[in-house]
Amino acid sequence: MSSDRVFFYTHSELLLAKSSNRFAGLLSSDSLNISTDPTQPNLVLITESSTVLNLVLHAFYVLQCTQFNPPAEDVLAAISALDKYGAPLSNMLAPYTPLLEVATLRLHDAPAEFYALAGKYDLYHLGARAS
Repeated sequence: MSSDRVFFYTHSELLLAKSSNRFAGLLSSDSLNISTDPTQPNLVLITESSTVLNLVLHAFYVLQCTQFNPPAEDVLAAISALDKYGAPLSNMLAPYTPLLEVATLRLHDAPAEFYALAGKYDLYHLGARAS
């Protein structure tokens, strides 16, 4: 559940397969409140807003997200959140990926911020587009 109380249903196996830190430890067996009822999902509280979490999950699932027309600040926050959740940023922001596409659409709103973020995480393709 996002910080603004929006529920997202995901596949923990997919998130764990792509995360180097068990989704910031939120999907570790110690932190999950495992339900004894298989029809009841496990609830994980996320500190990001629903708009940012939506972008994060679309990046994990490699799904198009331009239709949401997110503001630059949400795209920037999603990239930082992906790092926090152990996502391989160089893969998720590689050429022709949905996240790089949506970031490219928002570059004109915050070019310096995108360039700085690209430098921080060594994201060549994002940095080249922001320069």
